[in-house]
Amino acid sequence: MFGTVGKFVAEKLPRVNAVTALIIRRQTRRVLYPTALMLLFTSLTRLESIVFEPWRQWGEAAAWGMDLVISFIIEIGLPTQLKRLTIFEDFNTHFAASLQHAGLFSDHVELLRSRNPRLASIFARSALEFERLHVSYMIDARDFFQEIHPHWAWHRLKCLAITSNILLCSKNPHIDCLAMLRQAGLVALKMPSLQTMTVWNAVQEQAWAFIYRGKNPRPTIS
Repeated sequence: MFGTVGKFVAEKLPRVNAVTALIIRRQTRRVLYPTALMLLFTSLTRLESIVFEPWRQWGEAAAWGMDLVISFIIEIGLPTQLKRLTIFEDFNTHFAASLQHAGLFSDHVELLRSRNPRLASIFARSALEFERLHVSYMIDARDFFQEIHPHWAWHRLKCLAITSNILLCSKNPHIDCLAMLRQAGLVALKMPSLQTMTVWNAVQEQAWAFIYRGKNPRPTIS
């Protein structure tokens, strides 16, 4: 039930032309290797939308390996016709803390996810042809907005939603938050079709969100 799904027996799957959306919910407890995911993507020839909700890997080695897998999939494994991508990395800090306390992890477990600027840059580059990108808990919005190539422009992007730990780990949250939002505004100028941009986070019983709405008849911020 909780094992991995790796290489299929067949080298390829039958092509399916009717499916335009693929949803892999967090209730899928198995880890899907890149080979399995890419076979699925290749077989769904009209795939335009992907929702993927993997579970966070605890421990430095496992987390590093998962980031490598996601990087590989985003860089070379996504369908060229994809328009909408949603990734939600689910986690349970109480569960991880209990396992660490019981000595079931050999390395350190970070309850707040380590930032990965390279992965954020990969997501930013992949979204150049997207209409919608939602990434929750896997990357930090600060890295997404900072790791931008000067010549990039997201002409089709309408909706962007990313999480950030800035209020949880910053020593100067007010200053750092203003700096992040300023950078977000500069990036938004390169998104002429943008309708909504959301930077948010939620832990236990606390949540916050910055929401920009455009094209209304005039833009609003809340």
